[in-house]
Amino acid sequence: MRGVRPCQVFGSGVESVREEMKLSMLRLISGAREHIWIQSPYFIPSESIIEALQVALASGVEVWIMLPGRRSSFFQEPTTNYYVDRLLPYGARVFLYDGYLHAKTIAIDEDITAIGSVNMDIRSLEVDDEVQAVFYGENFSERHKEVFRADLEHCT
Repeated sequence: MRGVRPCQVFGSGVESVREEMKLSMLRLISGAREHIWIQSPYFIPSESIIEALQVALASGVEVWIMLPGRRSSFFQEPTTNYYVDRLLPYGARVFLYDGYLHAKTIAIDEDITAIGSVNMDIRSLEVDDEVQAVFYGENFSERHKEVFRADLEHCT
């Protein structure tokens, strides 16, 4: 049908037997061939996510991470910096949004965009009740890239 694009919606949480969100993020990251663009108000990922991003970067995948310039807690900055510092030597680019950023997205290459309630942090990926929609197709991804680029204009 014309205009129909595939979308996969799923959730996970405290009662999940498996860590569906973390596993889905690992699958998205490991499938990237060109770029990974992340927006998240929190960046405290699990060790496996950090390693997957390092592998992607070492393989030539562009990784851009957009975080809020104003954090919700003063505890957040040193913790976030610790994880970001583990990616910078591999070539990750980190952008700080001028203000508070609440977007929770990950864009993979030209045709996959995930949007949901999932923060890029351990609790959100492994414990909390979360939902995420993964959109497939260039049209949706192109529109998301426009939004991401517009947000970049408000970053340092």
